[in-house]
Amino acid sequence: MRRIRPLLLALGAYIAFSGLFCCRPAHACGITGFSVGDNLNALPTPTFDSDGSYKRFGVTQVKAHYADQLTQPMRFADSRGTSFSCIDARGDTAILGTPGGDFGELVAGIMAWFRLEGRRVNKADVKRLFDGFMDRIARAGRPLYFHTDDSRLRSLFVALEKKGISPQPSKLPEVAPTNSTAAAAAAAAAAAWCPVAARPPTQLLLLLLLVPISPTNSTAAALWLAELVKPEFQGCGHIRLQLTPEFTPAFSVKLSGKDVVNCEGVPAAECISSAEVVTELLTLFYNYWWFTAPGSPQRQKVTLSVVSGPLVGRAVSIVTTTGDAGTCRYQHPLVFPNQAGSTLFVYHSEAALELREAIVREGFRASKDPKKLASLVSTWSKVAALQLGVTLKYLSSAKDLGQFPVTVALKQ
Repeated sequence: MRRIRPLLLALGAYIAFSGLFCCRPAHACGITGFSVGDNLNALPTPTFDSDGSYKRFGVTQVKAHYADQLTQPMRFADSRGTSFSCIDARGDTAILGTPGGDFGELVAGIMAWFRLEGRRVNKADVKRLFDGFMDRIARAGRPLYFHTDDSRLRSLFVALEKKGISPQPSKLPEVAPTNSTAAAAAAAAAAAWCPVAARPPTQLLLLLLLVPISPTNSTAAALWLAELVKPEFQGCGHIRLQLTPEFTPAFSVKLSGKDVVNCEGVPAAECISSAEVVTELLTLFYNYWWFTAPGSPQRQKVTLSVVSGPLVGRAVSIVTTTGDAGTCRYQHPLVFPNQAGSTLFVYHSEAALELREAIVREGFRASKDPKKLASLVSTWSKVAALQLGVTLKYLSSAKDLGQFPVTVALKQ
């Protein structure tokens, strides 16, 4: 009995601690109603395509989208213990949404950290902050979310075949890829140099050094990774734009100065480059994904979602709540972006702020000084707002849409 009691106490402490970050029961909160505010974007709504279907929703259509899912028993999620999906309008599961999902938030958060510290982007610090998220935030019940789409993957497979991978891939590999014939193709090309028997020893040695007989894990994985970090193969528009040279300065942040501003017209040496941060995070993500066993506890700490079909949203909805004190604190309604033919971009702005606070405090462990932690959260939110604005300006599927605040009234 003496041995059992300490175990029970430890278990109780663990459950209490876990309760801070895991989703609370759905019955802890309910709703009394919701409202949809006026369009924040100076565009006429609704409008129609040439075939007569909706091109851009107005208030009435946004209300219709939310009416069914907010007047039925709702599912709620704790912002501190739930994965954030992208605001992507193709999602057919109920989500907490933020641009780029968890991955997009990490990009903005790491850029904010570099700005606050006054440091140039470097791989060591990006990895340390990524590892902090993976070690102290991500877990089997709350994995790091990243997404792409099927059409971008198909284009990637074609590009990889042109790089020497044969046969053409038909699926993103679950583990580090090894089935490349790139090295074998290089060997065949080198063989045409001259017959082996006729080569002097120096040529034979050079051939052995430069052309392996069969591709190694690192050779094949490197071929994949070199393509996976390119903008044209990103299924998330928010991430793709950050990597695209034309738009990178608008997403990047000036290293110094009182205000958080982008890097349009600013020398590269004075900038925190979104492309640098995204490229390094993509590399870290895929290396984690590929080199952890499928089904293992480590693999369950990440999720790679592949959405299907074209991205067609009819409005941007910005979800907030009222009456969220007491047991409803940190609770937010899970929303379907794609609902019975109605498609919206769904951004939980308040929940995303709470996520940032949790990552700064528990994941990054950036400081023990409460003022510095608050400053990092504030800077993070400014970077995220700047980047969201750029995406809404340039992403073809979102730039001409209305933006509607949706306020959900909670009850305990």
